[in-house]
Amino acid sequence: MNQQSLTDQLKAMGLKKTDTVLMHASMKAIGAVSGGGHTVIKTLIDYFEEGLFMMPAHTWKTINETNNHFDPKTEKACVGILPNLFLAHPKSRRSLHPTHSVVCSGDYDQSLLNKEALWHTPTPLEGIYGKLKALDGYILLVGCGFERNTYIHSIEESMHINNRFSDQPFDVWIHHEDAIIKSYMYKHENITFPHLSENYYRVLPKLEHLGLIDYHMFGHALVMKMKAKDLFDHISRWLKNDPLLFDSNLPIENDLF
Repeated sequence: MNQQSLTDQLKAMGLKKTDTVLMHASMKAIGAVSGGGHTVIKTLIDYFEEGLFMMPAHTWKTINETNNHFDPKTEKACVGILPNLFLAHPKSRRSLHPTHSVVCSGDYDQSLLNKEALWHTPTPLEGIYGKLKALDGYILLVGCGFERNTYIHSIEESMHINNRFSDQPFDVWIHHEDAIIKSYMYKHENITFPHLSENYYRVLPKLEHLGLIDYHMFGHALVMKMKAKDLFDHISRWLKNDPLLFDSNLPIENDLF
């Protein structure tokens, strides 16, 4: 695989250069590419130059009560090789969220990235994840499972689902230019299911049945392509009917939908 073949695959997905895209990706699943991960990142930056391309650059594994200074210029992402390569690219910019930042390129709004320092939960409605619906954004899961779909956390936040955060926040200091912003953060937390996102698969069969998930290839990785608006419209309605939708790891058997 090379940049041209990866570009052809993006075109085959029906993605336009002006689209807004959030991509979760596994370089291991993408496989051998001439130039490695650097070529993958260059392909994505070049292709979406007129749009907005984003990847999670999360630091929830490293930023905590004891390591509570977040410097977006130096803190590594804990979600894979590609986000860290993206962070190092001169055309990239990172949001100021201390645990759930994104790295982006293209037509980004710097004020939106900076406002991420104002929020106190991982994926608030007012933040970048919460705005994906209004931005008419696509979500791509590239070589990773549905549990990686961070946007669903945002849907749950917008619905004020109970038992999603730690009881107490921790203090955090966010480094930005020559200033340090003092803030605090609540962590994702659920006592029964410490990795609650592993239950997101419960709605996947219904989303597929509704035709809301398209399957493609990027490199050698299977891609799940979906629109944030479709996810929000359906999952928020299902959560309204059953706020405990994801508080179970059993297949759905009732007539929730």
